[in-house]
Amino acid sequence: MVLYRLARKVNSQIKKYKKYQNGRFLSPSRRIEFVNPPHEGRFVAMTFDDGPTTLPTTSDPTVGLTDSILQTLSKYGAKGTFDIIGTTAENYPDEAGTAGDFSWSGVHYDHYPKFDCDSSAGAVNCPELVERIIAHGHEITSHTYSHRLFGPMRAVYGDRIHFTELEQVVTDLERLDAYMLGKFGYKMRLFKRSGPLRYPWIQTGIMQTLSFGKNLRGRWHRIHSA
Repeated sequence: MVLYRLARKVNSQIKKYKKYQNGRFLSPSRRIEFVNPPHEGRFVAMTFDDGPTTLPTTSDPTVGLTDSILQTLSKYGAKGTFDIIGTTAENYPDEAGTAGDFSWSGVHYDHYPKFDCDSSAGAVNCPELVERIIAHGHEITSHTYSHRLFGPMRAVYGDRIHFTELEQVVTDLERLDAYMLGKFGYKMRLFKRSGPLRYPWIQTGIMQTLSFGKNLRGRWHRIHSA
């Protein structure tokens, strides 16, 4: 854990240097130019992960988090990208994690919006929010169906359960894609993986099996198929 924290500090300094050197960077790993090159002006790309959710905001317990985001975006005429999940309700049996720890949402799996409250998040549990996101003209991308790790990340999550085979990953991705297409008629064009991709055969398989395009700095993948 000490080495991991030291590495994070070093990485943070590298990011600051890169941002200083090139003001066009939104961050060292995400640049709008890779997805939709702007011809002029300055732009901000906003992404919202792990939803949608009806979990109340801390500022107003009567308003859900995703609802609040949609209201704010609408107020300013802005568009965002929602990296949605299917549901984490199947990520059991599990144990509650420790607050402040990387495994806060679960010892063996992730749970959104939090442990034992899985029915309050995800496209499967919040279809009305998905409909609103689409109706407001926002982009929806896949953040996987179950939000299970694509490979080990022991320095952060210890022995958290993760996918080990390409078939598991493909099934998970296709499951959310099929749900979105069947329920809402919406075809997602991008996906953001949940955690690291440690197994090269999984990365290669995703690109070949699902016709995903070039790996954009380990973050985003574009689907070329219709």
